[in-house]
Amino acid sequence: MRNEDIIYLDNAAASPVSSETLSFFNEQFLRCYSNQEAAHASARECRLKLDEAAEKLSFYITGTSGAGVFWTNSGTEALNAVLEMPLFKKGNTVSSPAEHPALRSAINRQCSEVRIAGVSADGSVDPEELERLLDANTVLAAFHHVQSETGALQNLCAISEIIKRRSPSALFLSDTIQSACKLAIPWKDASLDFAFVSGRKIGAPGGAAVIYRDVCMKSYFDALRSEQHRFSRVEPAIILTLAECAERLEKERNNEIRRIEGLNAYLRKKLSGMNLQDGKKIKISLPENSASPYILHFLLPGFQSAVILRMLSERGIMLAAGSACEAETKTPSPVLLAMGISKQDAYSALRISFWNNISASDLDIFLGDLEKVILSY
Repeated sequence: MRNEDIIYLDNAAASPVSSETLSFFNEQFLRCYSNQEAAHASARECRLKLDEAAEKLSFYITGTSGAGVFWTNSGTEALNAVLEMPLFKKGNTVSSPAEHPALRSAINRQCSEVRIAGVSADGSVDPEELERLLDANTVLAAFHHVQSETGALQNLCAISEIIKRRSPSALFLSDTIQSACKLAIPWKDASLDFAFVSGRKIGAPGGAAVIYRDVCMKSYFDALRSEQHRFSRVEPAIILTLAECAERLEKERNNEIRRIEGLNAYLRKKLSGMNLQDGKKIKISLPENSASPYILHFLLPGFQSAVILRMLSERGIMLAAGSACEAETKTPSPVLLAMGISKQDAYSALRISFWNNISASDLDIFLGDLEKVILSY
């Protein structure tokens, strides 16, 4: 099946790379192919370009200058680079059951004591429980900005106020992989210490980065590569292309988000009016004001989403049931269960994630094929 024959609605897992971005990447690869860690002049030139790329990425993600950047090959690597800090072996870490599996696993593996604050039906962290769990021994608070499965949007500023009040010395990590270059990240207002970018979520051919507030952490991050060899070298062309994508997307963000909001609202309305078997209706998991417009999560009561996915895939429609990292698990989504969704309904969940490759006509084709699949289920 050729790419031009499919309608791709799984952009939260990986977004397509445009021909313009690919051309930029090829140009950088031809110009900056040296190993940036070598001692010769060509490598030094590469390092200067990468320093400029770090400044550019830091500015467009945080809105300010001065934050540090550590390059990795994937979002999972970036999360692990932070969670391996010896600091988190002490004290306690507070997080939620709705975090991405890569973050949940890293926290459980690296942190000495983990405390979990529950989430409500709209996916937001329970503020009273968060207040109760935080204390003077909390070293890290780790919460997503946009939940990768449901699109639930956290109020990071409100969470930050509770952290400052209860655990003023704790570091605040936010998994911003699903919001970077899509939504404004409240770096300053929420006093974030760590944010993240993944190239495959923003139309780049790869690469990822940790953005960190305290530049004194640079020696720690540098040692992960140069001394401990825990993380592999990232190709300069990948880094330069990631930074270029971030710059372009941030400049276009306000116009693009209005377009995406329109598509999201249109699909919500159409799905809500669609009839299922026995008079049942499709359930939209979250209201518009509680979710990122880039993700629309819904339930098909009485249907198995795995079967629906295969049937739609055969028709050239690509979407997801949840996080790609847990696509092969046999158990219902822990995120949905934490939100109070029943096990039966959790098995019926579908996720559509938007990007600049989607048009209203694509959504009409999807809606028509979904109706046909439901009738022939």
